[in-house]
Amino acid sequence: ALQFNFTLTTLDLRYNRIGDEGAKRLEEALQSNSSLTTLIINNNGISASLLDRIKQKIEWNKSQPKGSKEKGPRIEVKEERKVRLDRDKVKTRLEEVRKTSKAEEAE
Repeated sequence: ALQFNFTLTTLDLRYNRIGDEGAKRLEEALQSNSSLTTLIINNNGISASLLDRIKQKIEWNKSQPKGSKEKGPRIEVKEERKVRLDRDKVKTRLEEVRKTSKAEEAE
């Protein structure tokens, strides 16, 4: 949704456990977003190199005239992994975690 939102200027994502995988998705969305000028993403377990690339894009957005449709510097995602989830395996694992959690609560 961020990549198609051209009115949002500030986004606070602090303490969301985004990690590098989530940051890569955020980085991809910023490829086509030129309106976001303030992004708060501290305490998310994101590597310094990813933070630097995201910061460069936000800084570029800040330097553009309001309403600009320029897309800015291309952000390269060097390592992209596609994850395909097997719904049955995920459902089974979720049930196991719930059972374990209930057992721990009962103790």
